[in-house]
Amino acid sequence: MFSWILSPLVQYAMFAAGLLLCLYLFCSAKAELRSLQKRGAENQRRLEETVRVLDERSQQAPALPPARSSIDLTSRAQALRMHRRGEPAASIAAALGLPRNEVELMLKVHRLLAAE
Repeated sequence: MFSWILSPLVQYAMFAAGLLLCLYLFCSAKAELRSLQKRGAENQRRLEETVRVLDERSQQAPALPPARSSIDLTSRAQALRMHRRGEPAASIAAALGLPRNEVELMLKVHRLLAAE
């Protein structure tokens, strides 16, 4: 019934079909790999371009002025002395060269801590 399977011609034909299938799979894998390499190279080129543009922008950006420090201990002590003498927050800020809202905040914190 299945004696045709044992025929050498069928075996050679099956062997040839297997080899052709392997050759096809090898070639399609190579083509897929080439496609992925091209896509990866393009992505890398775009990424390098983006980094270059961002680097140029960061070099062109104006430098931010250094952050001014907050009220130091000497200014704080002086502001509290002036407050105890009855001077308003606006005149304390003007005398010490500090923002008025910063002086007001410092006085509020001092009052809260004194209330405890």
